[in-house]
Amino acid sequence: METEKNRTISFATRMRENLPEVDRIRNVMLEAFSEVLSSLGDKEAASLVNTFGDDRLKSVDPGKFAQVQSICFQIQNLVENAISLKVTQKVNTDIESVGESGFWLNYLHRLRLQGCSTETIASRVESSFIEVVFTKHPTEAKRWIILHLHRRLSSLILKLSSGENVYEEILEHLERLWRSGELFTNKPTVAQERRNLDYYFQEVFPKARRALDQNFRTAWTQIFPNTPPPFTPFLRISTWVGGDRDGHPLVTSEVTGETLRDLRKLAIQELLKFIEILKKEIRFHRQSQPTPSVLAEWLEQKGLPGDSDEPWGLAFDTIEKSLQNTLHQNAEPYYTNKDALVEDLKVLERAFESIHAERLIRRHLTPIYNQLSFYGFHTARLDIRQNSQSYQDALVEILQHAEIPDADNFPNWPEEEKLSFIQKELSNNRPFLLPQAQLSEKTQEVLETFRTVKHHLDTFGSEGIGDFIVSMTRSASDLMVLNLFCKEVGLLRQNDGKTVNQIHIVPLFETMADLEASIDIMERYTALPIVKNTLAYLKSPSSISSADTPKKLLPQTIMLGYSDSNKDCGIWASQWTVYNTQKRLLELSKKVGLPFRFFHGRGGTVGRGSGPMHRFIEALPQSGLEHGFRITEQGEVIAQKYNSVENAINNFEQLVAGVSCANLLSTHEPIIERSTPAMMLVRDSSLAAYRTLIEAQGFLKFYRQATPIDVIELSKIGSRPSRRTGTATLDDLRAIPWVFSWNQSRFYLPGWFGIGSGLQALQKQTPEEFDYLRSIWKEWPFLRYLLYNAESTVASCSVDIIRQYAGLVESESIRHYFLTAILQELELSKHLLTQVLESALLSRSSTASLHTESPRPTTARAASTANQPAHRMA
Repeated sequence: METEKNRTISFATRMRENLPEVDRIRNVMLEAFSEVLSSLGDKEAASLVNTFGDDRLKSVDPGKFAQVQSICFQIQNLVENAISLKVTQKVNTDIESVGESGFWLNYLHRLRLQGCSTETIASRVESSFIEVVFTKHPTEAKRWIILHLHRRLSSLILKLSSGENVYEEILEHLERLWRSGELFTNKPTVAQERRNLDYYFQEVFPKARRALDQNFRTAWTQIFPNTPPPFTPFLRISTWVGGDRDGHPLVTSEVTGETLRDLRKLAIQELLKFIEILKKEIRFHRQSQPTPSVLAEWLEQKGLPGDSDEPWGLAFDTIEKSLQNTLHQNAEPYYTNKDALVEDLKVLERAFESIHAERLIRRHLTPIYNQLSFYGFHTARLDIRQNSQSYQDALVEILQHAEIPDADNFPNWPEEEKLSFIQKELSNNRPFLLPQAQLSEKTQEVLETFRTVKHHLDTFGSEGIGDFIVSMTRSASDLMVLNLFCKEVGLLRQNDGKTVNQIHIVPLFETMADLEASIDIMERYTALPIVKNTLAYLKSPSSISSADTPKKLLPQTIMLGYSDSNKDCGIWASQWTVYNTQKRLLELSKKVGLPFRFFHGRGGTVGRGSGPMHRFIEALPQSGLEHGFRITEQGEVIAQKYNSVENAINNFEQLVAGVSCANLLSTHEPIIERSTPAMMLVRDSSLAAYRTLIEAQGFLKFYRQATPIDVIELSKIGSRPSRRTGTATLDDLRAIPWVFSWNQSRFYLPGWFGIGSGLQALQKQTPEEFDYLRSIWKEWPFLRYLLYNAESTVASCSVDIIRQYAGLVESESIRHYFLTAILQELELSKHLLTQVLESALLSRSSTASLHTESPRPTTARAASTANQPAHRMA
């Protein structure tokens, strides 16, 4: 084995080497922007390019200044991202490199050094399951045309860096960027959000998926040259756009039906493009190429002439017609599912093989197989999300119509009584409602959603249907009531004499109280017969009679909320509670004999659970990845992380490589057990400090006047309202505008507040435990991840800007109290974090990896400014 001193090329090293290139390209782009503005006759705007701290800015139109500076920052980010992509590719392909942290090359290298066998690694890679759920709608601020222009400019920047003459094209796109207008003036519709997401489905994800497989094979061959690479992990795409109706009145059963149809149409249209290429490029005539017998027999089985002059073209025409009919399955011939299409393609494959045309198989058929494996006939699975209160309200009305005794009081029934009633009702076939029952619009909408899903299942099968997620799950009965709706519309069925459901019901635990209660809730829920029977049926619909081991059961998905738990209890208490909840649920999984799969509802900022993806995955409990990994990609993060094929490749690779390899790295269980008392003490003290702040009299007035929450609530960022019910309370405010408003005003409060008080309490009460955390944080990925994220948000705060925003608070006493409390906690947090990490952030920047997960890279130079996001640690 080669020595490590020869394999030390890192991303940080390469990025530092390329800082002059970042500066050069940025200056070219800014000069081009200034030239565009001058050519348009706006000398004042041109003079504002890259201008900071000039007294004359006081006389400049604020709107114009904001627009110019916004585009300047966009240019900076686009340039840094483009160079970062080049560096990442270099680091991950250089034969002398160990690869960048989080990517295949680096993980495989570390596992080999650890002594992990290729058989163990290959088994883990092949069994890994990753599902990425794109939610899109809540937080995308930029108009779709701006995102398109960013994509084009990113491509041009890469060409410029490679020496191509693209200056005129850059001028054109910068002019369009200036003239287009960045922000929505009207709220986008769900259909518009869906169509924008289609770009990623069509142009980015399939290409990224193919490149991802190649990256893995390249890395494997470099690290294990004498062992054939295994199959790559299973990566699946899902979406919430058109299915998430939690507090979103515009997402109706009709919208959900349209979304399912559009996703199916998109998948089949993409397949038709492949067939169209086949038709154009392969026109074999039987005089030049005798018809293979397997093809002639297949044509005759279809009722077509096997001795046709152009049998290949006839075969392609038949497949094309079948695909076109498949969209609605109302005319024959059509494919009932993707497997039927694969059978026909296999006939073509055998025909190609018989004439020794293997190159044509690789050129034309393999891409279709890949497309079918990734997208099937559905493009992305559509999740259905609704809150438990909506389901409960609908059930009460239905029970009232059915004249169930004490129906009005159902929400107050004891939990055991609710569960007993539900199970009894599931055991008979009697519906609650008569055909002529007149229901309220809301209750009718609940039932229509289930009917829409049933229609899709009956017509097209289950592939396009994702999970039914119950937000604000606070009891097992909150989950079980969905079975009653399913019974009412016919989604329940009998299988091997057992009642099963055709949908997967998933709890979402969001607040600290709900997370801590989740263990008891899931223990009670998983003990109910229909749960295990349904998981067995969904794993293998043909039979559930032998479903007695976890391998024969679909994992029960459990969604964990990072945003609302943070808003509820602060960063440390939130992160530790989510982590500890996973550990306890994993213990329950072993106890009840059911596999659990965690669904991580992260947002795009530290206050919503974000951070470098590979560090996040490594920070999870070690066995928490065993049965798969599900995660959300939300809002503007999609544009930042997936706006180009190259970005998508990087982000997908960190996902699949991390999930496949992280739990094979050395265990940290002894450290975790030893650290738990200290972590709990910090949690309790940080929680107390956080709750003291947000529960203090006058806090809501300070928050509303010291942050731009009013502007954010009135903005046209997405189709969904900023509040769940519309009441002006902190509890009703969604976590997204909560975090955005603090970040916009440079407080970044959700990402750090309470940590200083928590660590100070630990230092004072048990100094030996404080010293222990200082000694082990580098070895424990979870603690390192938490501390780095908190430190990055502390470093991002700007006291000057905070004071300016606080100056907008009308009451002097309220302003003084909360501003003092916040700044004291900020200084305390900065001081204690420096003590624990043993050095300040900027002093470690020379050894840091220099780009963020988003990816919106921050160079070492840019990181030295107070208002830039901190970089990712190596």
